[in-house]
Amino acid sequence: MKKAFAIIGFLLSGGLTILAQTHLQPLAIGVTEKLESVVLRETRTINIYLPEEYNVDDTIT
Repeated sequence: MKKAFAIIGFLLSGGLTILAQTHLQPLAIGVTEKLESVVLRETRTINIYLPEEYNVDDTIT
């Protein structure tokens, strides 16, 4: 009987974890861009973050 209660408790706690993952927060750092994919026929969302130390003029070409 204790084993049945343990299994039920485990399953219920797993269900609460799944529900907790549905509350998403927007990305607070960087920029979010949307690109149209011709091959996939859908809009793809990418998140871009550059560190504060990044400088375009420091790149090697």
